[in-house]
Amino acid sequence: MKLLKIYLMAAMCIAVGLAVQGCQGEEPEEAGAETYQQEEQMQQEEQQQQQREQEQMEREGMPGGMGEEQTQITRSDLANAIESYVREQSQDQDGYMMVTDEVTGEQLKLKLDSVHRDRIAQLNENTYFTCADFETPDGKMYDLDIFMTGQSPDDLEFATVTIHKEAGQERYTWEEEQGMWQMAPVGDTPVPQEAQQKIQQLQEQQQEQQMLQQKEGQSEKHEHPGSGDSGASHEHPGG
Repeated sequence: MKLLKIYLMAAMCIAVGLAVQGCQGEEPEEAGAETYQQEEQMQQEEQQQQQREQEQMEREGMPGGMGEEQTQITRSDLANAIESYVREQSQDQDGYMMVTDEVTGEQLKLKLDSVHRDRIAQLNENTYFTCADFETPDGKMYDLDIFMTGQSPDDLEFATVTIHKEAGQERYTWEEEQGMWQMAPVGDTPVPQEAQQKIQQLQEQQQEQQMLQQKEGQSEKHEHPGSGDSGASHEHPGG
């Protein structure tokens, strides 16, 4: 009888041990499944957020920009250059910068609220722009597109500025053409001629600079023929 009790107790211990082991073995699997579901949910939420941001930019008429790997100028480079320019222009005017409204001719007194650091767009090879929010002394908001030119972050310089929105009202939008952005009308409202002229003048200046650089490069080749050939004679041809 005692032997039977011993056998029964041993069997119960084995059964309890197996049950505990089974529970312990299930926990990691359940935890792993739960972690995977959380990660998958986070990825879905991130994708949805990115989609909402892109849709918002499209509604605002502001180009979503390009990846930083496609340009030497990053979003931070551009934003820093704009903030630096605004500080220089407003340091003697209590933080306000004077901007001429190209449509009305009015002199606007504007204080920088924020630069949109999440966007960068390219007008041409060396011209970049993004929008920045400004406020007048009486609280009216303006959204300005600020253009900077330069081949590297260190030589970014102010090029021009146009008023994209006045009190939330768009004056124009943007459309992409072969990787570059062009002003486009909002519905039936044409792009303000004055703003369009600023952009055309900027593009013409860029083209003139590029042509000048090409001529200078050709002149250097004529002055130093064969200088780029490794081991070649540097004597004048036919000498």
